[in-house]
Amino acid sequence: MTQKTYQVFSDMKALEQFVIDSDPIKEFESVKREINWTLVTKACEECNEPFTQKHIAQHFCENCQKKSEKRNKRESVSQRMKKNPSVAECLSCHSDFYKSAPTMYYCSECSTTGGQLVSTGEYVEVKTPIMPRPRNCVECNKKFYRTAPAMRYCKCCSPKGGELVEEEKLTSNQATKDKKLKSNVLKLVK
Repeated sequence: MTQKTYQVFSDMKALEQFVIDSDPIKEFESVKREINWTLVTKACEECNEPFTQKHIAQHFCENCQKKSEKRNKRESVSQRMKKNPSVAECLSCHSDFYKSAPTMYYCSECSTTGGQLVSTGEYVEVKTPIMPRPRNCVECNKKFYRTAPAMRYCKCCSPKGGELVEEEKLTSNQATKDKKLKSNVLKLVK
C-alpha cells in the first residue's frame, strides 16, 4: 500500500490557487442548499392578527417584529406553554389534560409531574417557588445555602461562604411529646 503525500501550504492564497489549478471544471463550487419549508398563515403572538410567515421560526407579524419591547420577547417555549397550554391526551389513561410543557405526556392522575385534567375546570397556572437545597460544609459539616454552584464552605469557614441554615425550633407540642418519651424511657430503665 502506498501512502498519499500531503500538500502543505504557506498561506490561504496558495491553497486557493491550488484549488483553482486542480479544479478546471469547478467541482468545488459551493452550492446553496434549498430547504422546502411549508410556510403557513398563523396568528401573531403579540397582537393575535393573522400573518404569513417568511421563515419557519417567525412568531410575530411585521409590525410587532419591529417593536423593541415585546411582552414575550425572550420567553422560552415552555414559559409560553405554561401561560397558554394546549389540550392533549394522556398516554396512560387517555383522558384530556392541559399540556403546559413540551415534554409532558401524562395527566396529573398518572404522573407526579403530569398536567392538570381538563375535567377539573379552567387551567390554573401553578407557580411553585424554587427552594434552595442546603449543602453540608466540607470543613465543619454544618448545613448552608449556596449562592454559587462551586461553593463548598459556610460563612464560619470562609468569608465568601454561604449563609447557615437556621435549626428548626421545636414547637411546644413537640417539646412536651419529647419530655413524655424521655420520662417513659427512664421508668423502663429503673
